[in-house]
Amino acid sequence: MTEQDWEDETSTGNQAVDAAVRSVENASSLAASEQFAAYEAAHRTLREVLSSIEE
Repeated sequence: MTEQDWEDETSTGNQAVDAAVRSVENASSLAASEQFAAYEAAHRTLREVLSSIEE
């Protein structure tokens, strides 16, 4: 699947959320210690986006 196909099929309409989702999808190719960091960063991004919606 190309980057454009992914964007067409799974885009949330929010670039930060889309980037977080992609990083989680790509984390499986990382070493275990790097996976944790990727998940933490995605979680932080998603939490920030949700917080901004509530304001």
